[in-house]
Amino acid sequence: MRIKLLFIAVCMATVCFAKTINVNQTYNHYVELTPFSSVSNASSVTITGSVTLNSDTSLVRILLIDNVGEEYMLFESYSMIVDTNVYSFSNYTDETKYLHNIKPQSLKIYTKDASVHIQSIYVNTNTRSTTLEQTETLRYNYYKSMNQQKIAKLNSQISKRRMRWTAGETDWGNLYFKDKKIELGGAIDYNSYGFEYQSAGSFAFPQDWTTPLLKTDPYVVSEYDVRNLHNALDPQSPYYNPPDKINGHNALDTLSQFYNPNSTHGWLTPTKDQLYEEHPNTSYACGSCWAFAAVAVVEGVTNLYFNKHIDFNLSEQQIISFTTPKDSTFDENGNFKGLKNTCKIGGYPENALQYIANHGIVEESCIPYMAADIDSSTYNLSACSEFVFVQDIHSVSTQRNVLKKALVQYGPLTGSISNGQSGHAMALVGWQDYNDGTIDWIFKDSNPWGKSGLRKVSSSGSTFLYRSYRASFSSCLTYTDIDRVCVDMDGDGYYNWGIGTKPATCPDCAPDTPDGNDADPSIGPVNEYGQPILPFTPLTIPDTEVTTSQTWSNNRTICGDLIIKNNATLTLTGTISMQASHRIYVKSGSKLIINGGKTSLAGITIESGGTLTLNGDGTIEIFNPSDVIINVGGVFNHNFGEINVVNPFMPN
Repeated sequence: MRIKLLFIAVCMATVCFAKTINVNQTYNHYVELTPFSSVSNASSVTITGSVTLNSDTSLVRILLIDNVGEEYMLFESYSMIVDTNVYSFSNYTDETKYLHNIKPQSLKIYTKDASVHIQSIYVNTNTRSTTLEQTETLRYNYYKSMNQQKIAKLNSQISKRRMRWTAGETDWGNLYFKDKKIELGGAIDYNSYGFEYQSAGSFAFPQDWTTPLLKTDPYVVSEYDVRNLHNALDPQSPYYNPPDKINGHNALDTLSQFYNPNSTHGWLTPTKDQLYEEHPNTSYACGSCWAFAAVAVVEGVTNLYFNKHIDFNLSEQQIISFTTPKDSTFDENGNFKGLKNTCKIGGYPENALQYIANHGIVEESCIPYMAADIDSSTYNLSACSEFVFVQDIHSVSTQRNVLKKALVQYGPLTGSISNGQSGHAMALVGWQDYNDGTIDWIFKDSNPWGKSGLRKVSSSGSTFLYRSYRASFSSCLTYTDIDRVCVDMDGDGYYNWGIGTKPATCPDCAPDTPDGNDADPSIGPVNEYGQPILPFTPLTIPDTEVTTSQTWSNNRTICGDLIIKNNATLTLTGTISMQASHRIYVKSGSKLIINGGKTSLAGITIESGGTLTLNGDGTIEIFNPSDVIINVGGVFNHNFGEINVVNPFMPN
């Protein structure tokens, strides 16, 4: 297209300091204009024109490109940030109000189901006298003020559409366009619909929000959150992961920063931020969401496999430096070729999972996150002390009930959301159904907002995920299958061993069907969608009675209560393993002598006339400090030994 451009120069004396470039053209498709042939310097660029948006998915974006290829967003419009679909704008700019003497090269115009009429472009050609840092501060502050206008428009549209989310200022929202596009897979014509400004509630794509609603299914539990399995977010639950016991995450790490390390994360690990602050007014964005999503899944399934809050902090930087982005390429031996620029062009979580399956992933302390494309040759993996491996990497259908079933069976999944032009990868960890058929999907994000670092996204009959993958724990160096915890904490006779097949650490009395909620004795097994199976009757667990004096030197497991009565004396030189939901009762006239032996997890009650003696490095391990009860008239002879409070769900 040949365009006639009219240049109007505004001059003072012999120095021209502004140009108005009249374009007067309408565009409804991609085009690149080169109207700046007579402009050698620009300290500000604005645009005047009008827009027509034809649908909820319409988009207009105009970029200014300088002579070194730097991109600046001059203008954008989409349905969620406007009051009306047809409107005019005058001297508008997002990122180009304050420029540090750049040489503009071209304008790139992107449209989707929309048209834009460009009336004119205003260029201030005066040389800016401020320093680069001062100019950048002015530019960034103006950009943030324009974002505030967008946030106000977003909240107005959210209210009109009765959506369940709130827009607000976020670190991601305050990124410049060149960094935002990296976060969303590198697409220039992405339409985020305001996703980067989500500050609360459950985000929804407008086109999905209007999809005909499907009612919820009665055989699917209405609310499920991997973090909260066995009520792990409840301080009253035996599975609670208290903040002061989050392994290694009590303070913010350098670069790889944890959000709110003083809050509990249940079965997940603390949320980390993929952004790295490079300048007080700007952020360098690394398109590493795919690596963070995969690592979040591996950290989570490791906790769930061992039924223990191990909370490995694994290295996203290793994934960035050692795996391939986007389309996988392999050498003749089937190994990934480590390509550079994964921060710029992103990648797929399944590539990261496959790399971890083949080569293992090390801890953050060995390869810290730098939010940069650092070549793999920089690192010496053999110097790292831990390698975690996964297996059974499979695609999961994005149909909603298939996703729910996979979450119940396998734990967190990778979940990549898409608006058709770009995507963002996170770890999918749960859902909440509503009576109107809508669903809030719960994600662990690496561009987190709020106190927990979790993000909610709403959908209706259709799903917005375009890919999802699962993985299972395989092995690591620190822990083996003997460390898998198999317990009945609520005393209903059903055992919890996390995810995966029933381990050999379960006692013989443990049923093959796991407990769906081991913190609630009213809930036993659940179906494949997390719904409790009713009616439920707790299993009857027989007690073990000792009625004659004897010595137990061998190790043994007892499933119910242990009752010592009829004036019997039980001497322990071996170990008794019991459940914390059961107790040892020493009746009147009877004695329990722990002589170098150990009782594990069960509480002890010494009734009136009963005696407990701790000798010869004997050990009593209890779950709660109050689990040893000496009734009035009972005797406790603490000669030599230890009483230890232990939590089987914490790291070794």
